[in-house]
Amino acid sequence: MLSAIRDPLDRTPITRLGTELRRIRIYRTFDTGPQGQARTGAHTSLPKEFLDDTGYNLAVVLHEMQFNGTIERVNEYLRRLADQFESVRVGLDSGVARVAVKEKGIEQPVPAVRLSDGTLKFCKRPINPSSQACRAGCILVS
Repeated sequence: MLSAIRDPLDRTPITRLGTELRRIRIYRTFDTGPQGQARTGAHTSLPKEFLDDTGYNLAVVLHEMQFNGTIERVNEYLRRLADQFESVRVGLDSGVARVAVKEKGIEQPVPAVRLSDGTLKFCKRPINPSSQACRAGCILVS
């Protein structure tokens, strides 16, 4: 219904609503298994514009957010989840981006291979680096 009246020059609420609804991404599958790329890292040549629904490019999307300064939104969500979280970090090694989480009281960041499935899935909640850190929102359906 909304696509029938889509006009980029029209500033009525229904056009804005349709624009915002198109930006919402629903994630049904997200591989956090032992061999999943969200856990083991991702090659830096993978798409970084937005997160794939399988999560295979999580590390490169977070790296892009780290680069452009929008990763603070992810950090805020993690601190809401638990006070011990300080920040999400992405390291690069031989063309592979790997996610780690820095926690209070622990000197070295915890690599994604040691994070729980829930924490790893939670890291992707506010991700969409191409749209000012997911203004529209992201939905995780497990």
